[in-house]
Amino acid sequence: QGDLWGGYDEQGRLHAVAFIVWQESSAWYLAGGGDPALRESGAHSLILWECIRYVSQFTNVFDFEGSMIPGVERFFREFGAIQTPFFTITRGKLSLLNRACLKIGRIINR
Repeated sequence: QGDLWGGYDEQGRLHAVAFIVWQESSAWYLAGGGDPALRESGAHSLILWECIRYVSQFTNVFDFEGSMIPGVERFFREFGAIQTPFFTITRGKLSLLNRACLKIGRIINR
């Protein structure tokens, strides 16, 4: 399930858009953008707020999908988003202890 939301002004100009998909377990903000000349209107904030309100009828989780761009990350945090890392990248060989923990984890999860 998904919806494409748009914010228009009285003259019919499109200020911002957001593409949201959801299922029972979660909703995701997959893509969005706006007209750079109309960015100061606040339309993107309004659209996301209305999206969150709408999908809250179907799920309790809204995932902003994150961003590495500082301004975008700050914008998401203003909605109460919490940064959640999903993986860690390391370099080099695993220690004997780390290899043992991975092996034990695989055995336990069988």
